[in-house]
Amino acid sequence: MQSIERICRKRGIFLIVDDIQAGSGRAGDFFSFEFADLSPGVFFCPTSLSGCGLPLSLLLLKSNVV
Repeated sequence: MQSIERICRKRGIFLIVDDIQAGSGRAGDFFSFEFADLSPGVFFCPTSLSGCGLPLSLLLLKSNVV
């Protein structure tokens, strides 16, 4: 995964991570990419973040993406 991130950086491609199946904190780390020491340019977390089952999700962008 880190090799893919290096290729993306070298070619000016934003690495996009989508956590739709991972769930926040289910794999130990809060985000699925943390264990691999990745730093995605775009991160989409569509799982319920409210703790009450409400459909609250988020899209995180690095400042150099916008």
